[in-house]
Amino acid sequence: MINAALHRLKAFKALEAKKLDGINVTWTGYRNKDEEAWVKSQGGNVVPYGSKTDILLVAPEGNKQVKTGKPEKAIEKGKTVIHFKDLQKMKF
Repeated sequence: MINAALHRLKAFKALEAKKLDGINVTWTGYRNKDEEAWVKSQGGNVVPYGSKTDILLVAPEGNKQVKTGKPEKAIEKGKTVIHFKDLQKMKF
């Protein structure tokens, strides 16, 4: 009985750890290898900006990304535009 409960707990934690499963994430205004590793560990895909982008991460320090216009275009297309720290807090 304890083994079954432990197995279910491990399975639940494995599901929980993959909260970005199949979600395509792109950065604009910066790039961060640690953030990329976290996205991949959560089941997400690191992709170049384009039609496959589901979530666009913007520079945490502000307006570097404004020159590209990517955030505005992504919002118009219904994509999520967010800072990395907020992505980590999101519930999917």
